[in-house]
Formats: sequence, C-alpha cells, structure tokens
Amino acid sequence: MSKSQVRSGTVYLYLENITGMLLGYAFWFILSKLTTPETIGISSSITSLAAIFAAIGSIGIPLAVHRLVGNMYFERKFQDIKVLLQVSLIIMVVGLSACSIFIVITKSWLFYSLDFAIIFVSLFLIVSTAISTLFRYIVIASLKTRKLFLISIFSIIVKITFTIILVLEGAGVLGIIVGYTITPILTSIILAFSMREFFNQRKDKLTINFTCYFRKLISASMASWIPLMVDTIGSQLGTIVVLGFQGAGNAGFYFISFQIYMGISAVISAIESTTYPALSSMDKNERKRFSWRLMKISLIVTLPLSYSIIFYSNDIMKLFGESYVAGSLPLQILMTSVIPTTIIAGITTLLYSYEKYRTILAIDLATSIPRTFLYFILVPLYGANGAALSFILGSLIGLSISIVIIKKLEVPILWKDLVLMNIIAVGVPLLLLSTGLNFVIGISLSIIISYILFLKFQIVCRNDVQDFLEVLPSRIGNPIIRAFNIIGKKLNRSY
Repeated sequence: MSKSQVRSGTVYLYLENITGMLLGYAFWFILSKLTTPETIGISSSITSLAAIFAAIGSIGIPLAVHRLVGNMYFERKFQDIKVLLQVSLIIMVVGLSACSIFIVITKSWLFYSLDFAIIFVSLFLIVSTAISTLFRYIVIASLKTRKLFLISIFSIIVKITFTIILVLEGAGVLGIIVGYTITPILTSIILAFSMREFFNQRKDKLTINFTCYFRKLISASMASWIPLMVDTIGSQLGTIVVLGFQGAGNAGFYFISFQIYMGISAVISAIESTTYPALSSMDKNERKRFSWRLMKISLIVTLPLSYSIIFYSNDIMKLFGESYVAGSLPLQILMTSVIPTTIIAGITTLLYSYEKYRTILAIDLATSIPRTFLYFILVPLYGANGAALSFILGSLIGLSISIVIIKKLEVPILWKDLVLMNIIAVGVPLLLLSTGLNFVIGISLSIIISYILFLKFQIVCRNDVQDFLEVLPSRIGNPIIRAFNIIGKKLNRSY
C-alpha cells in the first residue's frame, strides 16, 4: 500500500463526508421550511430507530469485512474478496430477517400508532442501510473512494429532490421516510454493479474455501458487533427518548442539533477509517506516534469550527426557523463532545491495530451504558438539553477510560499542544462574538485566525501541513502547501 494511495483514498472520503454533511444540512434545512418540527421529530426518530436495527441486523459484518479485505485488495486476491462478500451477505440476510420479524411482531410498541406503510418502508431503510454500509466499507478498504464520493453525492441529491416532491404533495412523515430510504437503496444498487464489473475483470485462485471464510468472518464480526451496537444505541437513542418523554417537537429540535454534531464527527471518522490499513502495517512505536498525530490532525481540522458553532449556535439554529432556537443549548452541549470523541476514536483505532477487542468493548460500554441510562433520567427532567447532557457525560466517562489506556500503552500525547490548541480555538470566536459581526463572517474569521495562531505557536508544524495537504491533487495541494510554508516561516522562524 503506497502513501499516495492512502492520501488519495483519504481526500475523496473526506470530500464525501464534507459534501454529504453540507447536503444533509440542506436536506433538513429545506424540510424545516416545508414542514413542522413535530413531523421532523417523528421522522428523525424513525430513522434513528432504523440505524439501531441496521447495526443489530448487520451483526458487525461490515466492519469485519473492512478489516479483512484491505490486504486482499493489495495482494490481488479478488476471488477471495468475492467469496468473502457472498458469505457476508448470507450472514447479514439472517440477521436482518430476524430484525424484520421482531419489528413486525412488536410494531405497535415500537412505532406507536403509525401507519403500516411507514413501518414497511422502514424495513427497506434498515436492510438497505446495512447492505450499503457493507459495500461502502469494501470500497473504503480498497482506497478507491473516488467512485464512492460520486455515488454518494448523486444519491443524496436524488433523495433531496424526491423528498421535496413527496412533502409538497402532502406525504408528511411517510414522504420523508421514503425519501430518506432512496439514498441507501441507490448506493447499494450502484455499488453492487460497480463491484460486479470489477470482479469479473480479474480471475485468480481461491486461497481459502467458503467454510473457512464463514468461520473467520463470524469470529471477526463478533469482535466488532457488540461495540458497534452499543455505540449506535448510545448515539441514536437520544432522539427516540426525547420523542417518548417530551414529544415530537422537542425531538425535532434535538435531532437537528445532533445532525450538526454528527457532521463534524464524520470528518474524524473519515480521517481515521482510511488510515487504519496504514496503521496496521507499522511497528509498535510507529503506531503510537502515528496515533497521536492522527488525533492531533483531527482536532486541528475540527476544533476551530466546533467552538465557532458553540458561540454562534443561536444564529445557526435560527436558520432552520425561529422555533428551532430552542435547540441551540443542546447543540452547544453536543459540540463539546468533539474532543473526547476524537481521543476515543484515535485510541480505538490504535487498539484495533493491536486486535485488543476486549479493551475496545470496555471503552464502548463505559461510554454508551451510562449515556443510555442517563437518557431515561435526564430527558424527562430537561428534555432535549437532558439528552445532550447524557451524551456528553457518556463521552467524558469513555474519555477517562481512554486516558488510562493511553498511559498504559505509553502513547506520546503532547498535552501542552492540546491545551494551547483549545485556548486558541475557544478564545478567538469568543472575542469575535463581542464585535457583533455577522455569524458567517465571524465563523470564517475565527477559523482563519485560529489556524494562523496554530502556525505561530507551532501547534501546526511543517510536517503536519505536508502530510495533511498532500492528500490533495498536486496542482491544488502544492500551491496551498507553499502558501502555508511562507506564512509559517514569517510567523515562526523555527517553522
């Protein structure tokens, strides 16, 4: 696996996440103008419930495939990948069928008084989400993420278009769920044809038979399934609990706030998921140093924007409508989770490279069990604010466990840089907020000034600039790198 392959794979996945995040915001922004917070609250709770059942029904297979298939691509074992995919689909069909039967039996409890048509479409959403996730991880493992970027953007645009048409026709919650289901269905179909064409072009010998892959995949998936299931429930349950205790309107406010947070955390996931194959190929000491740099770069990318969102949360939520300003405090609370989320994700990625699955499970359980428990205590008392508090408290507990593990593994964390990074990222938007600037200008200036100060105080060094921006095509990346180097030299002689 070459460095250029990792960089190319990272840039397209990063672009997919950024563009998907922006289009996702556009999707819910448009819906907030076309329908009520109550409709959004019910729709978002159904999609959250679908995400939980997709995680349960997939039995951890997508993550297991992601970790098994990476080396196969670069060893050109394409027949093995084909068999691995067949085994994966068989196992997932069993899991998803069991989930579908359970939903049909318990539909009156899970979906209250909703029409059967909504439940039926939700089953399609669950199945297509699980399958599209599997295909997505195969593409990510190959680092051929350009096609994933194009397919994802196309699917989201189609989703937005169809959903708007359905909502304008008065379809309400059903229209939103149908529109939401379009993306994973389209993605699954297009990626399936894409991979079929890819495999048919290459013929090689099978190194391991079907039964061996079945056992290997089950073993690997079990290590991923419980952590994924626990993490998904802990993340997605908030909207559902708010709906149950505080009503659809509050669920809508919280969901919009949570989606903004998830857009930022998706950037962290994009950086770390594409670097996993490279991390696994390093020796012990290189892995530790690389893990800190991975966390550092993730924080450099996300912190200035995250703190800007915290200070300008009222203006951001007001974009969705005056009634959505009630979601500004939950948004502020959720955005404080960026730091613990980044550190937890970084240490978890390192632990996966060591195959320390029990330790990963311990971190996930320490994060999600308190979070889930607190939902049922704090949401009845504080509504959407309580859901956000439950989320951040779970993150902080997971962070404390991760810090203990970091010390045991002797991962070199530069705490001075971490503290200074936070002081800058908090101080700049706080000062700009007092000037009364328009929030768009304020957020833009906050990010620019933060990066200038990062260069000034050597939080961002030449190697960081080089490694991060080299993922861009040379005709774009090289001029930006030169510009950063010129600014860095002027700000700090030792740059």
